Amino acid sequence: MTAPPPASGLGRGLPLALPAAYLAHLAEEILSGPGFVAWMNARLAPGFTLERFVAINLVVWPLALGLCTAAALRPRWTAAAVPVAAALFVNGLLHAAASLAFGAYSPGTATGILLYLPLGATVLHRASRTLAPRPFALGLASGLAAHAAPPTPPSPSPRSRAEPTARPRPRPPPARPRADRTGLAL
Repeated sequence: MTAPPPASGLGRGLPLALPAAYLAHLAEEILSGPGFVAWMNARLAPGFTLERFVAINLVVWPLALGLCTAAALRPRWTAAAVPVAAALFVNGLLHAAASLAFGAYSPGTATGILLYLPLGATVLHRASRTLAPRPFALGLASGLAAHAAPPTPPSPSPRSRAEPTARPRPRPPPARPRADRTGLAL
């Protein structure tokens, strides 16, 4: 007797391992030392807030779960896991690179190296062998683009913050209509 074929080109469990790894990664970012938000504020993104961190992840994690669930359940949706795998793989690389560049542990580095890199590489490798080149490339580009978004909106330049804001000039009163010699308005 043979086993039923996997639901997708990635199997059932592999796509679902991505959002599970994401949750483990979030736990590390929140619970490690002062946390990822404080680390970002001190080194890369002053003004990055816990509220923004939570808002980003309240949108991204359910989206990742939905895409990976679709990939796990439907063979034709295998490509749905590619953007998630690409974004997580890049995130793992960035955590490792930032820790090395700053000489300080970036909360999320352990799960980035131990979970994101091997899972992301495995999903991307299997998907590249299962999918046509175009859907794979689109998924890869989508994942990279999603991770490229800045974590905080651009802040004003230091110069503009140092200068006091100018008050608007009061408007002059409206001019009176001119009149001709007869006193009629022109």
